[in-house]
Amino acid sequence: MSNKVIHKKLQKLEANRRASRKWRATHLQYDKERCRAYRAAHREELRAYNRAYKRAWREANPEKNRARHRAYRAAHREYFLAYNRAYRKAHLEEHRARCRVYRKANPEKVRAASRAYRAANPEKVRVSFIVSNALQAAKHYDALGKFTAGQFVELCARYKHRCLCCGKKRKLGADHVIPLSKGGSNFISNIQPLCLPCNMRKGTRSTDYR
Repeated sequence: MSNKVIHKKLQKLEANRRASRKWRATHLQYDKERCRAYRAAHREELRAYNRAYKRAWREANPEKNRARHRAYRAAHREYFLAYNRAYRKAHLEEHRARCRVYRKANPEKVRAASRAYRAANPEKVRVSFIVSNALQAAKHYDALGKFTAGQFVELCARYKHRCLCCGKKRKLGADHVIPLSKGGSNFISNIQPLCLPCNMRKGTRSTDYR
């Protein structure tokens, strides 16, 4: 095939493309309706094609796919956190069973992850320990109520992270204004932040420093 023939064919192809673009520009609504009708008539076929195409792309580009997912999750972090919380709440037993299986199958990974988390988040771990201890004590005395780590952090921030007894900035613990042993509750409304020395001195007295 000569260069002249090839050139003519390319010119014809380009002319057809221009004509097609011009027709679509002047028949935009009709073209949209035609596309919608085609998609509706071949819905399953198109879905299967798209799934196969995406699967092939992911298999051929694993690093790009992982990077794209990481970027998307980072950009929508709050949405994924809320979604995961809602899912765990709706499937609590299933989630706990899955966690138990994973911990049993991967003890070293779990211990390493736990050590890394404690090293990176010492304050969060300390507050979680305070909340857990308060809950255990409440169960021991059959006391009502519980409070979250977030509520205790907010309470400490309200008093500028100072002990309500001595007024010093120290590591604060959760003190029950009315002790659990005397019928006090474990709700956040019965909690005041005190440092350890002041908490020990208060003992089982019902003293409100707020």
